[in-house]
Amino acid sequence: SRAVLASAKSKFHPKANTKISSANTTFSSKDGSEISNDLLQIIVSSLLSSDVEVSTHSSETISLLSSYFTPSRDFQERLIHLFESICVNAIVNNSAKLSNAKLSTLVIRCASTLIDLMVLSDVAMEIILSKRLDDILLLNVLNDNSDPLMQISILDLLETKMACNTAGSSTTVHRLQCRWLYDYSRLVNGLLFMAGGDESEENGGDAFTCGPALRVLSCLMQLSSYPKVQSFIVTEEQTDDYRLLRHGFHRSLHNFDYNSGGELSRLAFLDAVSSYAGSSPTAMNAVLDDAYLTEGWLSLAISASNPKMKAAVLNSIASVIDNASSSTLTEGENRSKALSSSLVMRLFDQVSSINPTRGQPSTTGILLSLARSPIVETRLASYNLMRSLSQKCNAGAQTLLSYGGFFEFLINREYETIKEGKEGKFEIIKSIVNSDILPLLEDSIVSKLQRFMQEGPYYVQATPFETMTEA
Repeated sequence: SRAVLASAKSKFHPKANTKISSANTTFSSKDGSEISNDLLQIIVSSLLSSDVEVSTHSSETISLLSSYFTPSRDFQERLIHLFESICVNAIVNNSAKLSNAKLSTLVIRCASTLIDLMVLSDVAMEIILSKRLDDILLLNVLNDNSDPLMQISILDLLETKMACNTAGSSTTVHRLQCRWLYDYSRLVNGLLFMAGGDESEENGGDAFTCGPALRVLSCLMQLSSYPKVQSFIVTEEQTDDYRLLRHGFHRSLHNFDYNSGGELSRLAFLDAVSSYAGSSPTAMNAVLDDAYLTEGWLSLAISASNPKMKAAVLNSIASVIDNASSSTLTEGENRSKALSSSLVMRLFDQVSSINPTRGQPSTTGILLSLARSPIVETRLASYNLMRSLSQKCNAGAQTLLSYGGFFEFLINREYETIKEGKEGKFEIIKSIVNSDILPLLEDSIVSKLQRFMQEGPYYVQATPFETMTEA
């Protein structure tokens, strides 16, 4: 199995040449005709091996082959047919008389491989949907409440391999994948039921699957902010499905008790609310108008005894501003879901409303106080939020600079001693220098900022030799 995987990587890995000669065999085309059914059968059958290493190598080889021969419908049909006849039938019929534990392991292994095939292209996805393999290995398991551990495993696969794996790069998303992910009746409604967001008033979410389901839904909300994804779900039916998802997700956030499960629950809630808020201006307004959601998301008091959680709050706000600001969209893309500067500033100002203090009545004052903290996590997180605000919003940069003492703190190198902190302050100055507000600043301020930029983040003023030897 090691040799087969190594050979597959050398021939079919994306970084490998499209024509590689090995063992007197040249793969000069991408129709997959050189790969015989007998060889494919051996590779697919290895998925059923009790040896974890062999089955893992088999899964990786299948993914490499399917990815390399993506354009070939004939190859995809041959591969998926063998996967169905060998693996899926072995699970359905349990021909090997496996115990429940071993059968569950096999189901998760095959489900993982199936998702790898589903995310590759519309061609593979269409074949899989026509055979209803997604029902057998994914949806039926999700709807089986008798085995919550299996449900959680499938939810984790959906989160890491199909939803969030593509959120960082929308170019990898294809049409049928999007339509499957946002299909309300087949997938989304079940996820909302687990997360307590369906239309049933008595459903508060499943104790075991609520958190994992909420994470998958968060990924879907984040993914929906990409223009390419929006273009795939513009049909009337899909638009209704997305509306139901958005409303159901809002309900699930209200039903999710972020205080009951400790740190993990709070982190899941932060991720969920920030993903929802960043998906569109409508969602952001809905969050900011909702006292329960804003309190749970933006409150630093809840995290007072936990600096890392406080940093997570600040970083989640910065992430929303980074990912949803109109300046992050290229020319020609649909900007309908971009946050305006006024909405960004409303979010920023809301932090001080949720966290009222006597000495720092504004959000900038709160951030400046945290930036002077000896606790590294909160200090770096405050830098990150300052950087995102000044980089994505001109009004934000003006707000920061107009606060008394902020500019002096920013250019004073003595306040920061660690490498990450120096880089964080440098990025704030860099974003201000590159913003449109630079011509509006006083010449003396511009000069000091530009000098800081030229000297770099790690500059230390040299001490004259005479001063060093005076003592």
